Amino acid sequence: MELTQYLKSVKSVLPISVLLEDEANKEGDFEDDDDETQYNFSREEEAMFTADPSKSLYRALRKRIAVKYHFDSHSKLPRIPLFANLRCGLWYSSHFDGSAYFKSTDGHYGQWQINQSRLNLHFAEAACNGAIIVDSTRKGKIFPDSFSRTIPIWACVINRLIATERKDPLYDTTLHLPPWITQAEQSRVNSLIDHFVQTIRNSGVDLSSVSKVLHKPLRPLWICNSGDGSLSLTPNGTSMEELIEQKEYAPLICLSASSGRGVKGTDMDTMYIPGAGDDHESWSKGLTPELFWKHREQLIDENTGPMDVERRVSKIVAGHSRCVEDHRMYAIPPTGMILCVGEHIPSISGPFAVLDCSPRMTLEPTDFDSYEYIPMPEEKTDSQIDPSTLLRIVEFSQRHLTPPNKRDVVIYSNSGLNGPTCVSLCLLTRFYDGEGEWIGDKKDMSQVIVVPSPQFIERQITKGGIRNMLMIIERVVKRGKGPPRVFMNQINKFFLSKEDK
Repeated sequence: MELTQYLKSVKSVLPISVLLEDEANKEGDFEDDDDETQYNFSREEEAMFTADPSKSLYRALRKRIAVKYHFDSHSKLPRIPLFANLRCGLWYSSHFDGSAYFKSTDGHYGQWQINQSRLNLHFAEAACNGAIIVDSTRKGKIFPDSFSRTIPIWACVINRLIATERKDPLYDTTLHLPPWITQAEQSRVNSLIDHFVQTIRNSGVDLSSVSKVLHKPLRPLWICNSGDGSLSLTPNGTSMEELIEQKEYAPLICLSASSGRGVKGTDMDTMYIPGAGDDHESWSKGLTPELFWKHREQLIDENTGPMDVERRVSKIVAGHSRCVEDHRMYAIPPTGMILCVGEHIPSISGPFAVLDCSPRMTLEPTDFDSYEYIPMPEEKTDSQIDPSTLLRIVEFSQRHLTPPNKRDVVIYSNSGLNGPTCVSLCLLTRFYDGEGEWIGDKKDMSQVIVVPSPQFIERQITKGGIRNMLMIIERVVKRGKGPPRVFMNQINKFFLSKEDK
């Protein structure tokens, strides 16, 4: 279904005045009367359930399933890419086309900013004809600040950068904030946009790939769960007719899983459980979105109580030290690098080498023609990346990636994507140009800081160049969130330090 047809079919259950009133009421008093009568609680279970609802694993998982079925029932959603906003959005559907990372803190009042490490250019490319992004917020609000402020600021900055890149004076560069944002705040945010644009421009980020596909400016729209089984469209300060007839932009549909009104006696009435996504460590007992959706049928049904859920989650988590699927693979063409995360490496045609950067070794080296185990930390609390580790990565990979006897290199981890991302980022920075073409020791990133290590031929690399290489990976992986900042700082230091490695 085309977007215009979809917009015409949306039932605006909540008048704009009601939405504005609710959104302005930051400490709104919503009813929270789940229909829990299907299951008879024991005294112990009732105490567990009512003591701290915000940390109830049982309640949180019920909400995730209810919202998922609610979204899935809306076949009228346009067939455009569906993204989760990290980290909360991942809990609301089992099938996303990718993820983005728009932090609410970047949109908090008086703290507005656009972060160079969260440019989400892969999302801008995917949204060239529109996209849906899912998130939620705490009880008492309808839309998170990531939707109300962060995304509109980001979209405006991207639009202004692309307008300059394309030399298009008709490209819409207006800041589009939702109507519940006061005029005073809109004026203050608008006064900062040019500064944000200049900051990104000065960083040296390569926007050419986005400019090639983003022929229409990005424009946020806001849709929420109205609480009665329908979705409510919140116009962006324009009449419904104007919104429907507008065809000159790429719509960013900000779909909030939080409900606008509680509906007594339904699974949809409690909206968002505080901590349900952004702080899931407080209630998830080690469960993650991937494990939840993989084992949903085993976890909870109408006859399942809180203690049953606790036991089942403990059993599932115990069998999976990390939340990974059987395997996920991401090829970075034309480099020959393949990022692989999971319990094993699937069959791959043709010769390949394996660089295992898992925190713990689980593969059998004799299963591969060429195998090297170089452990990398997965979490920022694990440890730092030692420069000697990065040198070993470069030396091993160079033997296999160098033409003309090039073979694919599978960068594997049994834990998560941070390790493989850091490894591939180092190799892209060391050996490739902005298009992923091998240039080996001829590389020159055009700025002034030189790597004097004896392991390298002298050449020039900059922070902006490293960031552009990370964007190549993000376009493939589409998760929105790069490695922890501490890892990025260590990689920058490795390439930019003037001390010998």
